[in-house]
Amino acid sequence: MSITSKTPKGLKDSKCEKGHLGNRPPVPYVPPTDLLQTSEKVETLKIKLADGTIFSMRIFAKGSPEDYLKHMIPVLRLINQKGLRVQCTKHTKEMKDTAAVLGALKRKPVGP
Repeated sequence: MSITSKTPKGLKDSKCEKGHLGNRPPVPYVPPTDLLQTSEKVETLKIKLADGTIFSMRIFAKGSPEDYLKHMIPVLRLINQKGLRVQCTKHTKEMKDTAAVLGALKRKPVGP
């Protein structure tokens, strides 16, 4: 007889409950898990800048608001390094000019 199947000292074999190891319980125990919990590995994003350098940045997935703000500072620096701020400013100006032209055409009466 193996040691694991023996009863502890002070208990009689007849007093111990024996279960059927082949039968599963009707509702098996499922430990609670957090559905919002992300994987523990850190995901990174590699970005190639205009001058040829490769910038690697961690993707923000979880943390406090302070951690988010600390993450946003390098993101804004990266936007400046890629020249995206200049492009956004240029496209915003073009969109405002186009909207002004369309507004003027809309107000202009058409017909005799």
